[in-house]
Amino acid sequence: MLERINRISEVEKFFSNKDHYHNIHEQSFIDVYNVMIDFINESVQLYEEKKQNEEQNVKDNHPYIAKVVNSVMGHGKSTAARIIAKVAHKNNVPLLFVFNNKKNMDSFRKEVQPFVKNELLLIDSDNFNDDLKNIIKNFKIVGITQQRFRDMAIGYGDFSFFSYWKPNIGWIEPMQRTIIIDEMPIFINAESFDIGKNDNCLDWYDEMVKVTNDEELTKFDCERVRVLINYLISMEMAESFKHESEYTSLPTKKLIRHLKDEQRELLYHVLGRLKKEKVEYKYQNRYQWFLKMLENDSVGVVNRDEKKTVILCSKWIEYRHFGNILVLDGTADIVRKIYEHGGYELIELPNYHNYKERLRILFRIINTSKTKRKNIETHESIASDFLEIRERTKDLNIIALPTKADITTYVKNGVITEEQYKKYFSNTTKMEYESMALNLLNTTGQNDLINYNGIGLLALPLRHPTYYKMYAIAIYGVEKDVSLQHENNNGTNSIQWFTDDDVQEIYRQLMLMDFSQIIHRINIRLLNDNQKSYVLIYTNREGWKEELAKLYGLEEIISFDLFRNIKFKNECIERFEHAKTVLEKEPFESQLSLGKFGSRFKKWFNRHWRDEERKKIMIEVAESMNLIVYEYSNGYKKIELVPSLAFGTFRKKKVGQSLSK
Repeated sequence: MLERINRISEVEKFFSNKDHYHNIHEQSFIDVYNVMIDFINESVQLYEEKKQNEEQNVKDNHPYIAKVVNSVMGHGKSTAARIIAKVAHKNNVPLLFVFNNKKNMDSFRKEVQPFVKNELLLIDSDNFNDDLKNIIKNFKIVGITQQRFRDMAIGYGDFSFFSYWKPNIGWIEPMQRTIIIDEMPIFINAESFDIGKNDNCLDWYDEMVKVTNDEELTKFDCERVRVLINYLISMEMAESFKHESEYTSLPTKKLIRHLKDEQRELLYHVLGRLKKEKVEYKYQNRYQWFLKMLENDSVGVVNRDEKKTVILCSKWIEYRHFGNILVLDGTADIVRKIYEHGGYELIELPNYHNYKERLRILFRIINTSKTKRKNIETHESIASDFLEIRERTKDLNIIALPTKADITTYVKNGVITEEQYKKYFSNTTKMEYESMALNLLNTTGQNDLINYNGIGLLALPLRHPTYYKMYAIAIYGVEKDVSLQHENNNGTNSIQWFTDDDVQEIYRQLMLMDFSQIIHRINIRLLNDNQKSYVLIYTNREGWKEELAKLYGLEEIISFDLFRNIKFKNECIERFEHAKTVLEKEPFESQLSLGKFGSRFKKWFNRHWRDEERKKIMIEVAESMNLIVYEYSNGYKKIELVPSLAFGTFRKKKVGQSLSK
């Protein structure tokens, strides 16, 4: 049995980086470490009971256990996993780690390899081969990527090679591995079929024909079947046009019904001779989905939203038959619906983040929809605002996070610096099916931004609607309406995107999960740090303000309308520059009443201060110049010049009472 700890010093010898040991938040580390220890002990005991029952021919009705621990980003779960790998190795407890990308796997290797020596095996697409399969069982600690884990779960690869540890020492019997997954695993097996260039319904077929050399298959027959497949998908899509609505969500019926007997015979003849095993797994998977739709009803969903029609296929991936599983996911409490559907027990741990004092979220109101982002005016407005904030605000080290398609534009206009581009955005290396270059939708598990205290989301972290629809189909089935809600029914204060409430909730949770992953990439994840963290979000969808305020327990999230208020903002800059000049010339006083800046300034100030939206702009501009506005309960106001003022300082102060630093 592995031992729990009461103090981090009990495992100090397993830390290779002593600076990290001294800087880590002790209690958060102890919390997640002990949860992992408890789970591994429970797992080992359950495996032993199952083994005894098997030896005694006793029927075992106990399922494997599956849990997820909600250790929020920055609470030390990755560190705990690496320490536990060393502790488990020392105590002969075999583990299988599943990483969300190869980069995190490499970080794990650097930390763990020196301690466990040649008893660690980390497998990726570069080193996996048939010879390796037979020796996996000899390694105590094994690691794979989530993509490989997913492939084996849906039938591409044999998990039995990874299940057990059987050392070369003869007297130790094989021991089943406990599985620890880093971040939420890939829970859906999803494919979409289209007759356009994207998700083309013929891509899998064309690849299989290329690698098939069969004398009984003529070129003419292959071409005929290609036309038949396209015809089947087109006919199924055409069925949806019996409904007049532009928004349609209908279960598919068996595709084979559209063909005559002679056509069916030809189709099966050609499909039966294709060399399926010679193409990539993704094409094999699309072939399997096509076969299911060909011969069965209610396999996929014909979905039409406005002018776009596509067939969506999605199924939940079950991992629990592989063994006892513990998922480490700092957003597990946000995406509860997903884990509940999968049968994972949620272990909630304390959240030690001080969001109320440290986190400042600011909405910059501008339409950043995909259509609007094609306009040069949108990019210019965002760039102008972002660059101004970066240049005028002391102590703000901020990085911009655009969509992948917009990276080049923001490099050209200077929002992304040359240094930032080279370090974070230009890495196009694909690691186990995944590009490691940074973008708005590729931040999970990346901790390289920890030295920044600000991040700008240059659009919402919004994925293609198909992503959310696939989760909904996998969870609720093909009968669920996954149509988008009519756009003209939504105001900017609404986050409603889908017609069905269940689908909308899946979308809401997954969006908040992405928000949380992004926000915790910067210095907010440092629990022992008191420095503030700033998040700028460029969007006109203000409904997300309420969602984020609720998620992080924030009293207020400030909005600034980039177009409507830009003229007034420039006016504020001019007025407060005058006020700052007056204060800098004052030899004895650091703060002055409004009248000391002149009657015109006082009248201007009081006139606009009564407007709440303009007051927010005045506060923002003033603090950017290191000016604090004090308002007392009797309405009397003063302005103070301070040496340095952190961005967002004023906003937590309440107007209507005496204000002080």
